[in-house]
Amino acid sequence: SKIHNFENFPEPRNATEEEQEAFHSKSYDEFYIPDSINDFGKSSSSKNNTKDINYIFKNLL
Repeated sequence: SKIHNFENFPEPRNATEEEQEAFHSKSYDEFYIPDSINDFGKSSSSKNNTKDINYIFKNLL
Protein backbone atom coordinates (compact mmCIF):
# COMPACT_ATOMS: atom_id res chain seq x y z
CA SER A 1 0.00 0.00 0.00
CA LYS A 2 1.04 3.56 -0.58
CA ILE A 3 1.77 5.97 2.23
CA HIS A 4 0.47 9.48 1.73
CA ASN A 5 2.60 12.41 2.74
CA PHE A 6 0.33 15.27 3.69
CA GLU A 7 2.00 18.62 3.27
CA ASN A 8 1.18 22.23 3.98
CA PHE A 9 -0.78 21.56 7.17
CA PRO A 10 -0.36 24.04 10.00
CA GLU A 11 1.37 22.83 13.13
CA PRO A 12 -1.19 21.79 15.78
CA ARG A 13 -1.64 24.27 18.61
CA ASN A 14 -3.81 24.79 21.65
CA ALA A 15 -6.76 27.14 21.29
CA THR A 16 -6.40 30.56 22.83
CA GLU A 17 -8.60 31.55 25.76
CA GLU A 18 -10.68 33.74 23.43
CA GLU A 19 -11.17 30.86 20.97
CA GLN A 20 -12.24 28.54 23.79
CA GLU A 21 -14.73 31.10 25.14
CA ALA A 22 -16.21 31.63 21.66
CA PHE A 23 -16.55 27.88 21.12
CA HIS A 24 -18.13 27.15 24.49
CA SER A 25 -20.45 30.16 24.44
CA LYS A 26 -22.60 28.54 21.74
CA SER A 27 -26.03 27.63 22.99
CA TYR A 28 -26.01 23.86 23.37
CA ASP A 29 -28.45 23.92 26.29
CA GLU A 30 -31.37 24.15 23.85
CA PHE A 31 -31.13 20.44 23.04
CA TYR A 32 -33.84 18.38 24.66
CA ILE A 33 -33.00 14.81 25.66
CA PRO A 34 -36.02 12.87 26.94
CA ASP A 35 -35.76 10.73 30.06
CA SER A 36 -37.12 7.66 28.28
CA ILE A 37 -38.20 6.52 24.84
CA ASN A 38 -41.82 6.99 25.93
CA ASP A 39 -41.19 10.72 26.44
CA PHE A 40 -39.50 11.17 23.07
CA GLY A 41 -42.53 12.28 21.05
CA LYS A 42 -44.47 13.88 23.90
CA SER A 43 -42.45 17.03 24.39
CA SER A 44 -43.83 20.17 22.82
CA SER A 45 -41.52 22.47 24.73
CA SER A 46 -39.42 25.03 22.93
CA LYS A 47 -36.36 23.00 23.84
CA ASN A 48 -37.44 20.40 21.30
CA ASN A 49 -38.27 22.93 18.60
CA THR A 50 -36.89 21.94 15.19
CA LYS A 51 -36.29 25.58 14.26
CA ASP A 52 -34.05 26.04 17.30
CA ILE A 53 -32.06 22.92 16.51
CA ASN A 54 -31.66 23.90 12.85
CA TYR A 55 -30.48 27.35 13.95
CA ILE A 56 -27.83 25.81 16.19
CA PHE A 57 -26.54 23.50 13.47
CA LYS A 58 -26.38 26.33 10.93
CA ASN A 59 -24.26 28.35 13.36
CA LEU A 60 -21.82 25.47 13.75
CA LEU A 61 -20.87 25.66 10.07
